[in-house]
Amino acid sequence: MVSYHVARYGQPKLPAILFLHGFMGSSNDWWPLLAELATYFHCICVDLPGHGQTVTPDYDIPNTAHSLVKLLESLAVDRPSYLFGYSLGGRLALYMALHYPQYWQKVVLESASAGLATLAAQQERQKQDQAIARKLRQPHLDFAEFVDHWYQQPVFQGMNTQPHFPALIVQRLQNQPVALARSLENAGLGSQPYLGQLLARNQIPLLLMVGENDHKLMAINQAMAASCPAAELLIVPGCSHNIHWQQPQQWSQTLQAWFS
Repeated sequence: MVSYHVARYGQPKLPAILFLHGFMGSSNDWWPLLAELATYFHCICVDLPGHGQTVTPDYDIPNTAHSLVKLLESLAVDRPSYLFGYSLGGRLALYMALHYPQYWQKVVLESASAGLATLAAQQERQKQDQAIARKLRQPHLDFAEFVDHWYQQPVFQGMNTQPHFPALIVQRLQNQPVALARSLENAGLGSQPYLGQLLARNQIPLLLMVGENDHKLMAINQAMAASCPAAELLIVPGCSHNIHWQQPQQWSQTLQAWFS
């Protein structure tokens, strides 16, 4: 059984939004961004398995989705509610939207994908994720160096020039490397079920947010939007992979408008 760490902002009587963070994130990612949203919504933020203070046995995308639905039921959240997911959390949110549609009124995915369509692509990505997981399990790993190197990837371009970037690194260092390794192995892109074939049947209003400098994800999201009549695509100028961190005001205003 998963024991989720949960942070809640806003009055429980308000419409609920479940927030799902990305790899190396936690529920702490959201609280600096929710001052305005928490006026209008009950914001429920969790630490996903392998992150923060959540305690869990073995897991994958399907059973994590199931356990999150059960969490909402235990919190007595009215249905349907709203769902937001970023990157890893976005892939999980899409699975939840497609497999538990009765729970959601509207969904926002930031920098997410529907997974990999072929077995060969899945196996190749699993090899990449396993290589990173082995590095995270090294007994003498310099975790600070690993995190710094992670954010030097082109997909995060522009982030390390922001004044709050050192604080982001400190926050990421609160995670446990071995737990992150398990997250890559159990819920990485190569391990998740492919969801593209289900998008055409989706009837939940779905907003796909992607940064204009996140070229690979922009192409993926354009294809997702084309295959899903209920989806809208929003390309955010001046952003790479992490829109909510690079353009927090625009991100907050977009969510408020979409979920209202």
